[in-house]
Amino acid sequence: MKTTIITHFALDKLGLSQADVDFLDVKLEEDNLIFVDYNKVLKLKTPLTSQMKASLDSFLDTFFHSALFKRSNESKMLLKGLHECNATRLGYSTKKPHGNSVGSVLQDLIKENTESVVNSLKTGQFSYNTLYFGIPQIGPDRISDIVVSIIKPQLIMYTQEQCAKYGIPTTLVKVSSIFDSSKASWVKGKYELPVFNGKPIIFIPKSISSTDSNLISTYNRFLRYGFRNFVKHNTEYAFLVDAEDKGKGVRKKDYEAYLKENGISPKQEAIKWIASDDMSILNFETELMSILEEISTQEIIRAINP
Repeated sequence: MKTTIITHFALDKLGLSQADVDFLDVKLEEDNLIFVDYNKVLKLKTPLTSQMKASLDSFLDTFFHSALFKRSNESKMLLKGLHECNATRLGYSTKKPHGNSVGSVLQDLIKENTESVVNSLKTGQFSYNTLYFGIPQIGPDRISDIVVSIIKPQLIMYTQEQCAKYGIPTTLVKVSSIFDSSKASWVKGKYELPVFNGKPIIFIPKSISSTDSNLISTYNRFLRYGFRNFVKHNTEYAFLVDAEDKGKGVRKKDYEAYLKENGISPKQEAIKWIASDDMSILNFETELMSILEEISTQEIIRAINP
């Protein structure tokens, strides 16, 4: 049987299970197939998520201005703090967590796509969905890594509150790459945190988590949103409409076949939609919020114990 937060700290002896606690009861020896969902941070209006959103806005705003005005050293230092936070035990890795190696990958991906991201952000759509929907190779795990890196101070505070609530012992440990939103810079610090085999644990609220399939579903929803609003009745794609279908617009299967035949990735289309309409992300997020649901206990258990 795998050791989880609840079993390691004997909360099960108190009759507690995943359904009874507010945090994800993750396995502690390996990564868990569950992630932090930016859109749930955006949807919830609690003191904790408000602080998270302030940190996320600070990071993206600073990155935008440093990239826009070509302050390369500032951009480099800002991206340097992005990494996989091993203390959360979230991710795809089934063996040894790959930690800061992810950081260099994230940094390179964002740097390579800075121009398209900045063009999108110029419209005022300061959203991490711009990164997720528009940058190749940024999927559920990497967008979660980015968000967790930036909201780590709030997650540490949340962990400490949960430890106090359940009498979980903590140890003073060093934590690196803490985002200071007031200065938009990365700092180091010492924090009281629970530990397992000498390594710190950072708890994740269930309310801001999603499975990989649900995060992929959000991306696919945006592709469907984009097709409806930017492709179906767009004269740019009129050549895809059969004579007998005039007035009905482009068929999705014909559009997708066209992209495949021409080596055009859906993310290339997504970044074009975002840049061409300064309300595309905002309107999509409004649509998404009405259907976004909190993860269920059953979904958590299935994701953690596949």
